[in-house]
Amino acid sequence: MMRADIGDPDYLPDMPPCTAPDLLQIFNEIGPAIFDSMGASAFTDAHIGWWQFNARVRLNSWECRTLRHLSKQYVQTLSAATKRDCPAPWQPQNHVVNLSEIGQNLEKEIDRLMNL
Repeated sequence: MMRADIGDPDYLPDMPPCTAPDLLQIFNEIGPAIFDSMGASAFTDAHIGWWQFNARVRLNSWECRTLRHLSKQYVQTLSAATKRDCPAPWQPQNHVVNLSEIGQNLEKEIDRLMNL
């Protein structure tokens, strides 16, 4: 459900349970991907190793594999998102988009903003 559907700008949807919040924090500290002149790529063991060295934290092998997997998935999703018909990653596969409803909601929002 979207914030516009609820009518509350502070609405936050329920997130799936996270069984490894520390690992997610490390993923965000390293950065979800490496961006250079060729675009985005998944980070490598070297990036994880330098993070461990700088943070003085030793990760297990399964944690390193999980971090690399998360980075690869992020880059794949980022690449797929450039396609015009790419569905949002948080919607079910069989989600039907009603373009006329979206257009009406967009017009209403623009009208509301114009009257501020």
